[in-house]
Amino acid sequence: MLRYIPGLIGAIGAMIAFRLLGALDFSLRLVIFIAVYIVVTVAVDRAMMRYGKQR
Repeated sequence: MLRYIPGLIGAIGAMIAFRLLGALDFSLRLVIFIAVYIVVTVAVDRAMMRYGKQR
């Protein structure tokens, strides 16, 4: 179950960015959505790995 948390948080962050950038062209919003998803997912995944190593 824990392995799905980074992707879920990444998707939520990307969807918020997608909604906030409603005035932009759809293709540009899609690129921003994917970029935000990747950045947030990687950041959360690294943080969870670091937390797991500290325990």
